[in-house]
Parts: sequence; C-alpha cells; structure tokens
Amino acid sequence: MKLKFHIPLLFLIIEIIFFFLALVYMRVDVRDKLAFEFDESNEQFIQRHEEVIKEVENLYPDQQRIQNYLYQLANQEQWIIKINDPTFEKVLFEFNNLDTELFTKESWLPVKSPQDDNIVLFISIQRKLDEFIEVSYQFAIDLFIFVVITHFMIFLLLTLYFHEKITGPITKLIHRFKKVNLHRKIPSEEVSRKDEIGELYQRFNELETRLQSIYGEQIDMVTSIAHDLKTPLTSINGFLEVVISSNMQSKEQKDEYIKLVQKKALFMTELVNQFSDFSRSEIALQEMERGIVPLKPFFESIGEEYEAELLGMDYTFRWKHDFSEELNIIGNEKFLRRLFANLISNSIRYANNEELKVSMIGTVKENSIMITIEDNGIGVSESDLPYLFQKFYTVDKSRQREKGGTGLGLAIAKSIVEGHGGKVVAYQSEKLGGLGIKIILPLDS
Repeated sequence: MKLKFHIPLLFLIIEIIFFFLALVYMRVDVRDKLAFEFDESNEQFIQRHEEVIKEVENLYPDQQRIQNYLYQLANQEQWIIKINDPTFEKVLFEFNNLDTELFTKESWLPVKSPQDDNIVLFISIQRKLDEFIEVSYQFAIDLFIFVVITHFMIFLLLTLYFHEKITGPITKLIHRFKKVNLHRKIPSEEVSRKDEIGELYQRFNELETRLQSIYGEQIDMVTSIAHDLKTPLTSINGFLEVVISSNMQSKEQKDEYIKLVQKKALFMTELVNQFSDFSRSEIALQEMERGIVPLKPFFESIGEEYEAELLGMDYTFRWKHDFSEELNIIGNEKFLRRLFANLISNSIRYANNEELKVSMIGTVKENSIMITIEDNGIGVSESDLPYLFQKFYTVDKSRQREKGGTGLGLAIAKSIVEGHGGKVVAYQSEKLGGLGIKIILPLDS
C-alpha cells in the first residue's frame, strides 16, 4: 500500500483504538468510581437526613428549639434547610446561606407528631455538590493522565514504526548514495515493498544502472573516437614520411600521396562532424517541441518518399499499413522523419545485396502502433542483435571503413524512439532473411 494511504489509515486506526480504550477506561474505572463515591456520599446524606427528622420529631412542638437546631445544623453542615406546614401553604423556616448554585435536588420528608403519629411538618435538606465536584475533578485529572500516558506510548510506537518503515530505509539509501562508484558496480539492495519507499529504491537502482551504462558508453565513445581517428592519422603520418623522404622519385608520386593524405584528412573531418551532429541531436531531443502528428498521412509520405528514392537506385521498397484517418501520435515530425531516414539508410548501406528489397509495415496494437522495417541483406548475427543500438557499436569494423559511418545511426534512432515514449528492437527477419527493426510508439489518447 502507498504511504499516502497507509499513514492516514494508520493514524485513523490508532485514533479509533485510543477512543475505545478511553471509553472502556471511563466505563470500567471512572464511571464506576464516580458512581461508588456518589452512592456512598448519598447514603450518608440520607442517613443524616433521617437523623435530623428524628431530632425534629423529638423537639416538636417547640418551634423555637426546632428552628435553633436547624439553624445551627445548616451553618455547621452548609446545608439548605426548609420547613413547610403539612399543607405546603406556608413556609415556617428557611435557611440558605450558600455561596454556590450547585446543590442536590430538593426532596421533602415528613415529620410526624410523637403523640398521634400525624404529619405535622415537611422538611427539605439540600447539600452542596462541592464534594462531588472535587471527586469529579480528581477523576478528570486521572483521565487526563491516562490520555497523556496513552498518547506518549502511541508517540513512542509511531516513532519506532516510522524509523523502521521510513527514516531507516531513507537513511540507508542516503548511505548507499554516498557509495555510488562509476568505476565498480556495488550490489544493489533489493526491497520487496510496494509503497513509495520501495519505488524509491527501485528508481535508485535503475538510476545507478543507467549511470554505469552511461559511463560505459562514455568510455566506449572515447575508445571508438580514438580508434577511428588513430587509423587515418597513422596513414597520414606514413604518407607524409614518404613524401618528405629523399627517396621520393617523381613529382607525380608526391602528388598522389598528398591526395591520399587529403582524403584521410577529409575522412577525419567527416568523423568529427558526425560526432558533433550526434551531440547536437541528443541535446535537441531533450528540448524538442511535441505536437499532434496525423499518423496515416505521415506514414504514407514516408512510404512514397523512399519508394521513389530506392527505385532510383534500382532497389525495391514496399510499404503498407492499416491506419485510420483519426489516429494520431504525439511527437516531433522532424525527428520522426530522421528516425526512418537512419533506419532505411542503414539497410541501404549495410545490406550488401545488389537486389536490395526493403519492406515497411505499420499496424495498430491496442493503444500503440507497431512499424517494422525489414530487408533481404546479409543480416546480423544473434549475438550482435542486443548491442546493435549501442553508440559506436559496429558489427564489422572493416565494413564500416568501407561503407562509411561511425555506428551512431541506430543509436540516434533509438534515442528518437525513446524520446517519443516508445521502444525499438532488432531481430532477424524470417520473411526477407535480413535485418528487421520493430518500432513501437504510443498513440495519442
């Protein structure tokens, strides 16, 4: 589960658990204790109330003594005391000197005459609730302490959880970043997590692999450039030594060697220009503008262009597609045209077949298109196919010098395809027998 869902869900579960724990605590401990304290206090008050009734009955009918007794009792106990006649029409005595509005409910008890057992008075005694409030306050403090302790434990558990699940793995990844070395491959740390941390580890491993690959390509590039320049430079130095040698017999021989030197120098200039063009292309691909490219007219224009071009070279170019009018791709038409130019020129240059045939077929595959370009040339061995799109990779160095090129054409083609969100693979064509190139590009949804 993604952390953006996992963390809120975790907090929700924790809060629900805490709510039920607090509820259980209040029901099991707080409520029962409060009820016990209140019941015990209420029983004592009822018992005291009955004692007062009995004392009043003993003092009856002396009204003055009854009032004096109740007055002293109200002051001493901080009670509210009232006396009514049996008909509740007249208040005979009332004492209320309390500084609070919180007191018990008014409850009337009868006072009976000792002589004839008739009800002669009704007495109401109310007490302050300060004691109950004090008890409640104490239980509120207990509840607060429970909440603080519970939240502290939750905080501690969350700290351990986040350290284990988030900060720990990120710290390990930071240390792993510090160990990145382009000169040697350090075994990557695989994680089975499916959240953002697992994705971060996966992206880091991919980035490290890509950096290693780019570094290897840089080494190969330097090696390839050095090799491609070393050969003509060696020839130039050899020809110049012959030209300046005193053994040179005629002007015609000198002129011939000078022309050879010039030819090698032009070849070197072409190599440098191709390297420079490749660098500019890589930069331009990063900055290229994208737009809607109608698929059917674009593909047909490519087919018609190269059908005419190869016909002029006495070669055969066949093309077909099943694209409808409404299909579009998002990309840069200039770079897409260069893609097909590189692939078809590669077939022309290296097919090594005087009766060259090139086929281009376009089909729709779900939300993408697939275009295959095949020829009837000599093809490429299975062992060379995986490396065909690497920069400066050539199957046959001698054939490269003979036909020209630097091994960058297919590498540029791959960069263009990947820059449009697609992929390209090479294979051995079963139909024509030569090299096959499969291009897959996403459709505009």
